[in-house]
Amino acid sequence: MIDLASVPVNYHRARERNVALTTNVVDCVQLASSLAPDGIVAIKKNVFELLQEPLLSAGLPLLHDEYIPFPGSGQQKRFQERFATAYAQLPAPA
Repeated sequence: MIDLASVPVNYHRARERNVALTTNVVDCVQLASSLAPDGIVAIKKNVFELLQEPLLSAGLPLLHDEYIPFPGSGQQKRFQERFATAYAQLPAPA
């Protein structure tokens, strides 16, 4: 698991939170590349929106094409369904 924010941003104002997350996109993609994952799942709408294009442009295997909600605030069922769909896209072990 890689957290896009290197420090907690939950209590920042929306604009400050977005700036903090955006400034970490390049480092996050580089770290993901160095790990050579079989698949990537980006959780939370704003994180997915920030990472989708950079991950795909880097040739990384993003397993879904729509956001997966954070599993809180009543989103648990949608999280489980979308995560399961993304997980099913992982290639079979060799």
